[in-house]
Amino acid sequence: MHTKTSKQVLSPLADAVSALIVIISDSEISGAATPDLTQLSKAVQAQIQNLIIVAKKIANQPSVDESIKVAMPIACNQVSDASTLLISATADLVMNPVSGKGRNDLLEAVKGILQGTTRILDVFDDSEIHKILKLTKLLRSLLNSISIASLDSDQQKQYIHLLKRTTQAIFGACQLAQKRTKEIVSIRLADTLQECIHSIVQESNYYITATRMVLQWPDSVEAKQVQNISFKRIENESYRIDDIVCCKDSDDYYTQQSRGLMNSNTSVDDTFNRLKDELLGQPLSVPFKESPEATQNKCDEFIKSLEEKIKSVQVPLQYIQSNQLSKINNELMELNKVNAEQLNEALKDASLVLNEAELDHNGKQYLLALSSTPQVLESNIQRGIIATLISTLGNLSDPSMTETVVGKLTTGVLDENIPMVKQQTMEFETCTGTLDKLLTHVMANLDSSNPYYGTLTSLQEKSKTMGQSVIACSQLYQKHPNDNSKDHLQNNILSFSNVAMGLQKLLVSTDAIYPANDLIQAAHANFVQHSTGVLEALTQKDPIAAKRALNLTGLAALQLVRIAEREKDNSEDPVYRQALETEIAFVRESFPTLLEKTSHVLGTLDNLNVNDLGDLKNSIQELVKQFTSVGKVIKNYKGSTDDLMVVPAVVPFVDPSSKKRPETGDASQSISVDEEKKLVMESTRDQDDHLRSLTSAIKELVIIHEEAPKRLSECEAKENPIKAAGQDLKVEASHWASEQNPIVISVNKIGQKFLELSEFHQKLSTATDPMAKRSFIQTAQDIMAETNLLIQAVQPLIDACADKRLCLQIKQTASKLSTLAQTLKVIAAVKASSPKDTDKAIQLVSNGQNLVQSVKMILRDSISCSLRLKKGTNSDLVRFRKAIYAKK
Repeated sequence: MHTKTSKQVLSPLADAVSALIVIISDSEISGAATPDLTQLSKAVQAQIQNLIIVAKKIANQPSVDESIKVAMPIACNQVSDASTLLISATADLVMNPVSGKGRNDLLEAVKGILQGTTRILDVFDDSEIHKILKLTKLLRSLLNSISIASLDSDQQKQYIHLLKRTTQAIFGACQLAQKRTKEIVSIRLADTLQECIHSIVQESNYYITATRMVLQWPDSVEAKQVQNISFKRIENESYRIDDIVCCKDSDDYYTQQSRGLMNSNTSVDDTFNRLKDELLGQPLSVPFKESPEATQNKCDEFIKSLEEKIKSVQVPLQYIQSNQLSKINNELMELNKVNAEQLNEALKDASLVLNEAELDHNGKQYLLALSSTPQVLESNIQRGIIATLISTLGNLSDPSMTETVVGKLTTGVLDENIPMVKQQTMEFETCTGTLDKLLTHVMANLDSSNPYYGTLTSLQEKSKTMGQSVIACSQLYQKHPNDNSKDHLQNNILSFSNVAMGLQKLLVSTDAIYPANDLIQAAHANFVQHSTGVLEALTQKDPIAAKRALNLTGLAALQLVRIAEREKDNSEDPVYRQALETEIAFVRESFPTLLEKTSHVLGTLDNLNVNDLGDLKNSIQELVKQFTSVGKVIKNYKGSTDDLMVVPAVVPFVDPSSKKRPETGDASQSISVDEEKKLVMESTRDQDDHLRSLTSAIKELVIIHEEAPKRLSECEAKENPIKAAGQDLKVEASHWASEQNPIVISVNKIGQKFLELSEFHQKLSTATDPMAKRSFIQTAQDIMAETNLLIQAVQPLIDACADKRLCLQIKQTASKLSTLAQTLKVIAAVKASSPKDTDKAIQLVSNGQNLVQSVKMILRDSISCSLRLKKGTNSDLVRFRKAIYAKK
């Protein structure tokens, strides 16, 4: 049900069909007579007749594609025949309520009705899609004709006529595509289509201008290149429109868009995770007691595997500035060394360990500290990427800032300074090359399920092609400097800058892709680096380098303020907003003073006063402190991977033998809230950090005295993908205790229902068991009911969450989840009526996997919501407590 029309028609019809199948199944199981279904069948037949009338009217329209005129009558006949069979079957069952033929005919009839109705809707939908495809194909054909058309004077009239037809095709295609955005169920896919339409409309204006310049300079290679680049951009967007309107599944569309450039080492990951599971999944004291050497060897192997994983994560990102990766590596290796020494100390002498449980407790804490190291590494690599993105996008996003690359290029154009334009075009080409590398890395490490994946993909493609257009327009202007080429270059620079601003907003101004604290830390690092560069350049009496460094310092400061302001605007927590407002005000007040002092030093560079330079240095240090304060406010509120860099204080061990073990059937034993608070109060870490209380709440441990659920093997998952999806969901939920948490409870139940769905699907496919049909349909309906309960359970968190962007994201996922659950119900009804239908089996698997992925996203976003509650909200609204499994 990828369109609103199909959803509106098929959902109630699927309910009716499911009800009929359940009635027949109950009759077969109990041997009872089938109830009289005459009135129900007549009502269904009346609905079918109305649908056929509408369908035939559509097929008879003059503008309808020939293939639709052929396909629609076939679909209408199929559903009409099924309707007739329904009447006949119900009549037979009235005469003989236990008739086997009557029951089989009834099942055939309802299957035919549902399939036939789906086919009619598909044909109707195809007719709308074909209209768009015909226009986009015509558009590409006309663009190609213009690109190869003769520019001789006697052919120019025909050339202009082609241009007019192209403009009409653009208008028609965009108009139909706009109509399609209102029909697509997926909000994400509809938004992507809207972006394509906007891009084509904007680019068509540039194409017309470029074509005029081709007519003005018919022998100019540069003019033709500008036109061809614009042609390719329109062509690319038209193909994207084709892909979107033909797409039946938004997840499949974005998965296909994925570049597959992940820089990971699977074998290292597998080894690391296997060892982690082995060591943390069993009491360390048990193997240690049997063989101290074996335990020590296993721990050494774990540490070695961790070092290999660290190396595997360090991809050769040469475009990250300031040698940040080397610094990151040194910090992490030092942390690793400290943790390893503490672990070895805990395990070195078994004869001195009086309490094996204490050994197990402390040893696992050190192992957990070690296992966090790769996360810290990845986070710091991200900060290196973000820092470079801030500088690069800052240089490309605002033509009004005269010291930026794009600002200097614009100044050269306005001053009609051709040498300057040529020089700055080279700078621009270098900068856009760096940006493309950065974006390639970002996209390669971004999950296609991210709600901003489509937008970022579009912006990346636009930045690349529009960058090429700016370079081509610049070359044209250098060759033919007049008002037309000048205006066209300015317009292209402005359009590129708007794309860069879009990237800036998405990547480094909000936490849509990267955590807010990482954004702040990266901007902070940039400010420190470039402000230090200002001092160094002034000391060396190099005004050009000083101005360049000052410009980059300003970009870093501006970016930090933008991040903080967006954080403030996206939050409904008054305390958080006020704290950010205060820090932003300090930065806004201090930065102009820094600029004034720098300008003063630049003005007296020939007779540099050491005191002035010292005063400037003090101002920079003061601003760095204020930036640190902004970062601390965000970090305290939202959390950070920086906490993983701190070796956790050893929690005092409590001998479980001194407490009464839980009775059989009670699988969990949690650390009390009072005890947790006491441990936090006794900690030597910073007690003023608000994050600590949030972290202590979410990390309250619950010990589960059973084996943790595990994912199916790769071989098992291929053989039974529905079961694999259900088990994957149970594993996801197993990280959190279900006690007093309706969200985790619902996720667990959905996972369990998928396991049951898999079992009934196998029975349905291998035998004609009437009970399997009923159970299969009922389980699909149970999944839909449980997803609705999950959405209801999440709603209080959404209402209490102070982060507006996160609330919007979880609402969109919930809307998608609801649609997927309804679709599953329809597919299950058809599959139950036709167990051997392989197409429906494929649809069942695909839909189930997408549904499970959406449930996982809701669970993860709910955890984030629980950490960002509005002031005054009950902190126990929904408690996420970490579950630790102890094998029996």
